[in-house]
Amino acid sequence: MSRPASPPSGPRAATFLDLPVGSPGGSVELFLDLYTGEKPLIPARAFMLAPAGVRPHIPAGLELLSVTGKCLEGPAFGRYVATLRTSLTAVLDAAQISVLHLQHLAFGATPALMRAFPVHPRIALVHGTDLLFAEAHRDQLQILRETARAADAIIVPAGAMADHLIKLAPQTDRRKINHIPWGIPDRLLVAPPARPPRASMRHLRLLYAGRLTAEKGAEALVKSLAPVQGVELSIAAPRR
Repeated sequence: MSRPASPPSGPRAATFLDLPVGSPGGSVELFLDLYTGEKPLIPARAFMLAPAGVRPHIPAGLELLSVTGKCLEGPAFGRYVATLRTSLTAVLDAAQISVLHLQHLAFGATPALMRAFPVHPRIALVHGTDLLFAEAHRDQLQILRETARAADAIIVPAGAMADHLIKLAPQTDRRKINHIPWGIPDRLLVAPPARPPRASMRHLRLLYAGRLTAEKGAEALVKSLAPVQGVELSIAAPRR
């Protein structure tokens, strides 16, 4: 495992994203922006998984756990969470941690952190993958409900995510849910500002931003636009 950064003064979070370092995705970029670098925005002990093979560049402040067996359900998932918990308690001193930042409502890192440090306050961030995988996997739905119940605060980037969360976990206390938008604010989608006429605009220009993964609906978007005249679609996605 890599060496931890020098401890800062003041409150400190413990946080863990159980993806191999170097993985693509918006949650990874947000995680690295918040918790790593020479002067992180949030002082934390921040962990990801060590990748198989050659390690890519690791930003300052990021620590790696060499744990294998990542999965989504069944007895193997329980063993994976238990191994993560053991690894965390071996390298983290509870007395040096003020709060847990749970990067997802589901997956392995969240239950591992909560079980390793059961008395620390918990702030959970919601991502679309949490909701999608909770719908598709029974064990992930159980983790999502457990996390929503145990979290002291839940952060959602969009109101629709809060509604979806309540649908999956109806016992969740709505008073704990806080809406902090990133990306395009809901108000601009619901009531966009008036745009001045552009005489030079001869076609509709659309931008798709994000990975080309099945759940994001890129295939349906391309198929629906293909027969439409006067539309230009641009895609901003990782090359791979």
